[in-house]
Amino acid sequence: MVAESGSPLKVVIYPGVKALCKSSASCPDESFHSMMHPKHLADADIVLVTFDVLMSDLGHSNENPFAIGNALGKKSLRSRKRYRVAPSPLASIKWWRVALDEAQRVETPTAASAKMALKLKAHHKWAVSGTPVGRGRLDDIFGLLLFLNVAPFNDKKWFKCAFDVSHRGTMSRLRHLLQDIMWRSTKANESVRKQMGIPEQIERKVILTFSSIERHFYKRQYEETVAAANRVIASGGTNRIRSKDSEILTHALQKLRAACCHPQVGSSGI
Repeated sequence: MVAESGSPLKVVIYPGVKALCKSSASCPDESFHSMMHPKHLADADIVLVTFDVLMSDLGHSNENPFAIGNALGKKSLRSRKRYRVAPSPLASIKWWRVALDEAQRVETPTAASAKMALKLKAHHKWAVSGTPVGRGRLDDIFGLLLFLNVAPFNDKKWFKCAFDVSHRGTMSRLRHLLQDIMWRSTKANESVRKQMGIPEQIERKVILTFSSIERHFYKRQYEETVAAANRVIASGGTNRIRSKDSEILTHALQKLRAACCHPQVGSSGI
């Protein structure tokens, strides 16, 4: 990667406080202190961080009352630790841009990675995701709006009130909001297809014939699936399928589909 000036970009892979402390436990030197200093990351053009690092650095933020720079409140001297926790440099920098790939990982604000991502201060925030509604619930979008700091919809009560599915026009309001903050790229866009560099998808149906062994195991798995479905229907009807029954049927259908590939995969095996 090259900057506009023609010089190569400075890319730093940040391993997290725990990894830095572990690598320098035997002989801490000046390089350790320079790596831990926020200036080391601030001088880079690009800083790469994994979600695992975000989760581990949460214990080195203001979430931890024993982190350096945090007040211990009214804790007694007896309850205090003998050492202080080194703070994460990630939360000490005002970033120009934070781009979060696989942003559905922050859909749950109470998750450790989401909590740490919210502590990153930035002029601009991007959330990149192929599945922005990963669990199929409207609440999934709230976690993204919270990270992007889209006021006032980053307030849980406001979001619930504005996008109550029982109210008329909810999806229309949501569409109006997203069209101003979301940029969707699909393979229908010619520039996207050129970047991907893959040929157009071609679908072909090829009907295969089971061997005698494959037919035997597929038939057995089919009969087990039908029996499971009949038991569920007999227990309460299709209108009251419980979550446990749904899991049983889903598992049986998955095994039936797998049996089409190989009898040792789908059924109980040869």
